Amino acid sequence: MMIVFMENVFMELVQKYLKKGKTAVGYRVDVKHLMSVGIGKEIRVKATLKEVNGRRFKFEVEAFYEDKKIGEGFHERVIIYEVEFMKRVL
Repeated sequence: MMIVFMENVFMELVQKYLKKGKTAVGYRVDVKHLMSVGIGKEIRVKATLKEVNGRRFKFEVEAFYEDKKIGEGFHERVIIYEVEFMKRVL
């Protein structure tokens, strides 16, 4: 679930770069799970956009439960045409 929360934060950060008809999909994920957290516990995700190169976005990310770091890593997203992508995957 931690990765899902991270993905939501990445999408929030990339929204201002998206034009109509485009979205961003995950291209690469390199995240370490440092500690488990019980189901239903609230976590905090801190993501920093480190680089924009054309249609690629690179992020650093950390996740915390209370004051403990529970995850860290890197993520890349790529801007794509949403309709074309949906045609290929459906």
